Amino acid sequence: MTDNRDQRRLSAILVADVVAYTRLMENDTDGTVAAWKSARCEIIDPTISAFCGKIVKHTGDGFLAEFHTVQDAVNGAAALQQALASNPLSFRMGVNLGDIIDDGEDIHGEGVNIAARIEALAEPGGICITRGVYDQVINRVDYPFIDMGEFTVKHVSKPLQVFRIDFVGSSASATETNQLSEPSRPSIIVMPFKNMTGDDDQDYLVDGLRLDIQNALVKVSGSFLIAFGSASAQQGKSAEQVASDMGVRFVLEGSVRRAGATLRISTVLTDGIDSKIIWTEKYDRQMDDAFAVLDEITGHVLTAINVNLVAGEPAKVWHRTLKDLRSLETLYRGMHAFLKMDSASLVEALRHFELVAKLHPEASVGPTWAALTHWYNFQRGWNNPRDQSVRLAKQWSEKSVALLDCDGQAQTVLCHLHLLDQNFDAALAAGKLAISNRPNCTHANGYYANVLHYCGDQDGALRHIKLAIRYSPIHPSLFTTILANIYRAKGDHVLAISAAKSAIATNPDDLMARLVLASLASRNNQAETAASLTQEILHIDPIFTVSQFAAGQPYRSKEFLAELVTELQDAGLS
Repeated sequence: MTDNRDQRRLSAILVADVVAYTRLMENDTDGTVAAWKSARCEIIDPTISAFCGKIVKHTGDGFLAEFHTVQDAVNGAAALQQALASNPLSFRMGVNLGDIIDDGEDIHGEGVNIAARIEALAEPGGICITRGVYDQVINRVDYPFIDMGEFTVKHVSKPLQVFRIDFVGSSASATETNQLSEPSRPSIIVMPFKNMTGDDDQDYLVDGLRLDIQNALVKVSGSFLIAFGSASAQQGKSAEQVASDMGVRFVLEGSVRRAGATLRISTVLTDGIDSKIIWTEKYDRQMDDAFAVLDEITGHVLTAINVNLVAGEPAKVWHRTLKDLRSLETLYRGMHAFLKMDSASLVEALRHFELVAKLHPEASVGPTWAALTHWYNFQRGWNNPRDQSVRLAKQWSEKSVALLDCDGQAQTVLCHLHLLDQNFDAALAAGKLAISNRPNCTHANGYYANVLHYCGDQDGALRHIKLAIRYSPIHPSLFTTILANIYRAKGDHVLAISAAKSAIATNPDDLMARLVLASLASRNNQAETAASLTQEILHIDPIFTVSQFAAGQPYRSKEFLAELVTELQDAGLS
């Protein structure tokens, strides 16, 4: 018997499938089959062969191919998409370099799984690639690439950094990124710190130190700070490139070494516009003094970029309560697990945060992060029944806000919990307090915008969602969907449609964005478009009903909700 381990090898993998194949077959079976056969015989098979690849299998509505080199895979995929532009069918494609298992008839394994997962992230007619592919072809192919950021995908333990080919050199997301102007406030991005310990297990410490600096700067109203996630997506770029892509002036970079209880933190602050280092420092301290070091770094940064703190801000920025090594490491391990954002990691994170709360009942940081963990469990339906996650998120949030050093994150959670209860005034008050504590926070602004939308203040909602998107140029599709809802509520149909389509391009399974499009298609008497969107909605959620949807929409104006319900029913939804 042959051991499968003997058949494992490294390969360049291309996965592709037809966009909306099921709907196309339902609408025109013969025409779809004919178009698919034509594409295979006249374009796909000969193009794959021309780039030294081979079709491993056809999957009914797509194919799996293998290439000798990554360069051939990317060039072959690009040639395919260009040749298929005239075909009635539209394809998504994903390219990955990874281990495969060859059983003689098929290939499978994590490399194939990842290629399939990132293929689903591509736009119709688009190609997504992994970081490993990008690193090998960046200087070897003629196409520009756009960094889409990190994504957590099914059956893959670590987040994947994904890029897409920009065939025309400009697109919705490229335009948003490349045309970002420098804010009037001193603007900065805190890059991922480098782990110089030689031990991957110390990543938690490096991430925790960086996140604490980020958390201090996010509270300073006189500065402009790029969000943690967007900054993480810039890893590997030069300070000048980061400043240009994110539309900021200053870039803070750092590295961490550790020997026992001794830390060495090195920091560099660069003026990305003028390409010059304006401040650099090394700190050799004991772990117990880590918070004091972070205070020094934050103070030096604010001084260097000429930010003046206003009354009340110094206490918010530098108030620290965890001083002992055990609590510090426990907190940072919890943060590190939290940032992985998967079900099992949130269980681990919660265990750490609850221990911090037990060790330091006077500090808000443990309850705050516990509240955030339960809130994300609720949003994603992980670990507990949703009503239990809501109850626990509220309990921990209320513990946090009762303490003097509460930093605004618990108020962000509470504002949405109050919205779910349709306690609108309390939701607005909590959201406003979160913004006052965290003016630069992309999540505080984004979630407050959503609350304002549901409460009927569309101008305020638009202002805060635009701030959230500017703080996080690489933002979740949720923010774009919120933007689409706001534009729809304001009557700006063209902008609402554009935002909804952009959300779907980022997240192909975005249900809410399709509901926006369906309601507007109904309002504009576009029956065919409405019917098509209805099929897409039911494909994503086969048991969707308008009544269940409406029951979960806490709009303050019942008339506004009734109008939306009527439009969705007119679009053909049950």
